[in-house]
Amino acid sequence: MYGEIATHKLFGVSCGNRNAGIRTTNMAATEQKKRKPRYREVADELTEGILTGKFPLHSILPGENEVAAQYGLSRHTAREAMRILEQNGLITRRRRAGSMVVNDELPTRYNQKVQSVNDLLQYGNASRLQVIDSQEHIMDEHIAQLLQSDAGKPCLKLDGIRYQHHDNRPFAFTEIYFNIPSKATRTRLQDLGRAIKYVTRKLDIPNLRTVEQTLTAENANGTLAKVLELKPGAATLRSLRTYVDIQDKLIAVAYSWHAGDLFSYSTVLTKV
Repeated sequence: MYGEIATHKLFGVSCGNRNAGIRTTNMAATEQKKRKPRYREVADELTEGILTGKFPLHSILPGENEVAAQYGLSRHTAREAMRILEQNGLITRRRRAGSMVVNDELPTRYNQKVQSVNDLLQYGNASRLQVIDSQEHIMDEHIAQLLQSDAGKPCLKLDGIRYQHHDNRPFAFTEIYFNIPSKATRTRLQDLGRAIKYVTRKLDIPNLRTVEQTLTAENANGTLAKVLELKPGAATLRSLRTYVDIQDKLIAVAYSWHAGDLFSYSTVLTKV
């Protein structure tokens, strides 16, 4: 049902083909693959080294300076690559002790560690969102209130399923709502390719001032359980995000339901 067509940087977004039962590729996918962030390329190469035994369990990986020199990176980019490995549960990093390989298999649980807006949106680089539908949606009172609009008015609604890069099991289902007054624009954005470009442009990190997030525990109903391949009533973590741009304008709201057995969430609080 969901053929993958193109990948975009911010959310790891791909487009679902409503009429295909197999994965497809095209030039857009090839071009985007070429544009993969450098730290992600290095992280993938180091991950491959761990999975194939080049870096055995309990071995110490090269330090940030060595990785930077070897791959021609800045130290910041090297640090981001190592952070991806740590986030995926493959290494632990300790000051003066280096980065030790603690797992030679990719974890089944995705952990989102958040300290900033960049971190909040970073899991788009560590996972992929497959957009499966884009349609005009009539707002009920709840969605209208979130979008600072009026119930009964139309908006644009995108549905998507999120996966880890190395795991085909779905770990989140997402609904994104945009308040777009122009009917012509809403109609145009019902094309999935155009909708994806719109999402990645509007919600790109440089365009955002704040992202507010609320987390709620919920049991999966029958429909959600089927999408996430869970048993009805299984535990999920629902997130509600509101996105505000640098002009302090509300851009979008998004609901995501994360499978409880495949997702965890952590924050780091620093005393100031």
